[in-house]
Amino acid sequence: MKHTIQFLRKENGKPKPFGSGVFAKIYDDYFIITASHVASFFLEHPDEELIIKINKELFIPVFGDVKYSIIEKSEGIDLAYIKLAKQTIINLLKVYIPITIEKFRHHNNLLNGTNYCVLGYPTINVTKEGKPFDTGATFFWLLLVLMINNINIINSTKEII
Repeated sequence: MKHTIQFLRKENGKPKPFGSGVFAKIYDDYFIITASHVASFFLEHPDEELIIKINKELFIPVFGDVKYSIIEKSEGIDLAYIKLAKQTIINLLKVYIPITIEKFRHHNNLLNGTNYCVLGYPTINVTKEGKPFDTGATFFWLLLVLMINNINIINSTKEII
C-alpha cells in the first residue's frame, strides 16, 4: 500500500477523496501513474489543485507534468501519468515507497493468471464527524474469464482496509 497514493481535492475547505495513483520510479524520474479521468482534473480545474496527505497535519499539492489519454479518442484507454516536480518528490519519499520499473516492466499480459487485485481509494469519504481526516483503501479480488473482445467478471469480493 505504500505505493498507492490517494488524491484529495478541497471542497468547502475540507479534503475530499478524488482518485488514486501509483507512485513509481522509472530510471531517475518519479511519476504517479493514474487514470486519465483523474489527471484531466488539472486541465478542467486550472485554478484548483489536487493534494496528497503526508501525515495527520501535512497535505501537499501535486506539482508536475501531466500527460493523459483522451478516452473518447483512444478506444477507452483511461491512462495517465504525472512526471513529478522535485518539491513533490521530496515530500512523497518521506512516507511512500516508489515501485520501480523492474517490478512492472515485463507485466504486459494478463492472460497468464486468473486472479487479480484492483486497489484504489473510493471517492466517498469515510471520515467520522469530529475525527481527523482519514479514508480507507478499497480492493477487489477478481476471478476473470477472458473472452475475445470481452471480459466477464465471474466472482468479485470487496474489502475495505
